[in-house]
Amino acid sequence: MIVISRPQNYNEALLRIFVCTFIGNLVALWLVVRSSQSLTDLFASFPQTVKFSYGAIPLMYVVVAGILSGLFTVVFKLHDQLSDLFRIRERFDIQEILIPLAGGVGIPVGLDQLEHLRKDRKKYMRSCFYRFASSTTPKIDGNLIISALDKWSLFWVVLELAAVAFVLMAVTLALKNYFYAAWAGVAVIVGGFIVSFAHAACAHLAHAEVEEILSRPENVQEIKNNFNAL
Repeated sequence: MIVISRPQNYNEALLRIFVCTFIGNLVALWLVVRSSQSLTDLFASFPQTVKFSYGAIPLMYVVVAGILSGLFTVVFKLHDQLSDLFRIRERFDIQEILIPLAGGVGIPVGLDQLEHLRKDRKKYMRSCFYRFASSTTPKIDGNLIISALDKWSLFWVVLELAAVAFVLMAVTLALKNYFYAAWAGVAVIVGGFIVSFAHAACAHLAHAEVEEILSRPENVQEIKNNFNAL
């Protein structure tokens, strides 16, 4: 099952994010509908259901939640938007990967070099990290890469679900269902704590990958050549 099993590549990680966000949207939609009599009547007018092993779900819920999940995860890539908004991946790549890699090959990173890293972060990540830690053509221990994909996908899952809970809180507040809004607020707070722990786990794995890359002399020289442009 994709939600539980570790993703083996980026596409499987995206699928995990989509499925988990779909489940979150399904629950949030159900709570919103229960908060509005007009929405309850509207959804009740579509009696068709989708049958599963453990029961049945109204088709209307599945369709709407599926559309929302597709827009969030596939079209707009909500986790990427959140990452850009809070500069999550930028800070992580620089602080946890690029600076340790540069230090490991004997290249100090001052303020000028740091600004250059920010500007060309993706280029240096490709040439100095993903060149060795790609899930498709790994040049280090593959288990480290799979574990990193697993932790990062869980990180984005929780972040997206926290965003869904935040929207649910706003909508249920507008509908004056303060009970559901309060629980949605609790979910946002809990999600924030989980995200912080997941981020620490991702950093730990990134450090292990950096150490693995730098343990091979031929990698050190190649990375040093790439960083010389600094």
